[in-house]
Amino acid sequence: QWIAWGVLDPARLTAYDDPDKLVNDLYSGKKEHLRPVYDKLINAGRKLGDNVDVVVCKTYSSLRNRAQFAIINPRTQSAVDLELAMPPGTKASKRLEPWQGNNEKFTHRLRIKEAGEVDAQVKKCLEQACRYIAKK
Repeated sequence: QWIAWGVLDPARLTAYDDPDKLVNDLYSGKKEHLRPVYDKLINAGRKLGDNVDVVVCKTYSSLRNRAQFAIINPRTQSAVDLELAMPPGTKASKRLEPWQGNNEKFTHRLRIKEAGEVDAQVKKCLEQACRYIAKK
């Protein structure tokens, strides 16, 4: 597959070489005001431990330790979705809602509209998801 891309679509091989550019592109224009939300979520994720990695893609970023436990996705122009791989039995709350996206591992979501909403509850949910995936 890599050889075919190298011949037919060489830009595809280097598209992920500059994660800062990917993030800057994603949080530009009508989504520029969501960048502080992204930055706070990434910082909160990194504080969970040295084993937490940030993986940047064109349309979202993820936090992982052994495996993905959170996806940070500016799905709309008004909010960033934090999709979480929560432990079985995690109850929904006013902010933490059940979620069923493309990946069944991600069971809950927090929709965050501004950086001030990245509070103790969000950090606790990130920590729970991180610990849950680390144990699997």
